Amino acid sequence: MKVFGYPSLLDLDNLDPKLFFDLDLKILTPYWIDYSNKNVMQFNSDFRRKFLTEPLDKSFAWPGFDIAYYFISGLALGGKDFISYPGSHYPELLQTRFDFVRKEENAGFENQSLFMIRYSKDYQIGLVEEDSLFMQK
Repeated sequence: MKVFGYPSLLDLDNLDPKLFFDLDLKILTPYWIDYSNKNVMQFNSDFRRKFLTEPLDKSFAWPGFDIAYYFISGLALGGKDFISYPGSHYPELLQTRFDFVRKEENAGFENQSLFMIRYSKDYQIGLVEEDSLFMQK
């Protein structure tokens, strides 16, 4: 049996986190911070130097950086045409990915990117690779 949950489960303070690991829970979420990533480590270092603390997981520092970096670098590389074709820009961000898709020609864009994270029975939290999602036991 595979158990999947909503990202809002991560905000529930009255659940014992051990349940997530015991259930081998998988959660689809738009955010994932890989603290071993060199860009994340550099961001934490810079943040610590400026503010004498590290940003919390739920801090606006993470999405603020990602959103600003995505759109400013997209505009710098693509000029004003970038706004019409944001799905062609895939920079390495800190906690999110943007994969903008337009459902209809006159509609706006929607971010279609999600991460699948897994709370494994060996008490590890990690990213599930798309290829292995349905092959795991």
